[in-house]
Amino acid sequence: MLYRWMVLLGGLVASVAAPVAAHCDEVDELQAAFERNVAALNRLDLDAFVAGHHDQQVSFGPFSPFPRDGNAEFRHDVQEIFATSESITFKPTPHFRVINHTGLVWGHYTVVIQPKKGRRTINFGRFLVTALKADGKWLIVARQFSPLPSDH
Repeated sequence: MLYRWMVLLGGLVASVAAPVAAHCDEVDELQAAFERNVAALNRLDLDAFVAGHHDQQVSFGPFSPFPRDGNAEFRHDVQEIFATSESITFKPTPHFRVINHTGLVWGHYTVVIQPKKGRRTINFGRFLVTALKADGKWLIVARQFSPLPSDH
């Protein structure tokens, strides 16, 4: 009788723990994908940066109120920024959540941009990134970056 209870309890623990372990793996994969994307941005690697985004993504960047619809528009804007920048250092404080096949990354950021000509700028803001897992890979489908007013 005790053996049956132990087997039942073991099965119950396994059935509860398995989804949690799988969920933790998903969050870890989302975090790794986000970190790869940030690293590509910081080294001005256009191809790697854009590759982390879904072809049909929508992006609201930190410097324009207008959306960029799809990777073609997004790539054009990023290419212009990279071409005029000596360096970009994006430092996020991200939080991660996975809900089914949707990943959320949000938090605050500091971005330091050293243009090829002109003065270095430092901006602070908050962000929300939505990712979709497709074919085993996390891709950004929507991103919103909002600079904070300079008095914060």
